[in-house]
Amino acid sequence: MRQVTGRLTRHPTVLSEDDRAGLKDVLAHCPELTMAAGHFRDFGETLEGEALCSFVGAAVAA
Repeated sequence: MRQVTGRLTRHPTVLSEDDRAGLKDVLAHCPELTMAAGHFRDFGETLEGEALCSFVGAAVAA
C-alpha cells in the first residue's frame, strides 16, 4: 500500500521505470484508483504556476 501511495503522490517525472510499470499494473486492476490517480494529477497541476492563483482565488471566493 505504501508503494502505491508513493507512486500516486510523487511527480510522474521522478518515478523510476519500475515505479511507472507497477503503478500502471495496479491502475489496470482498479478503476477507483485510476480515478483517484487522475484527481491527484489534476491537483498536482493546480499547484504549479498560474493554476495555483486560480485555485486559491476560487477557494477564497467559496
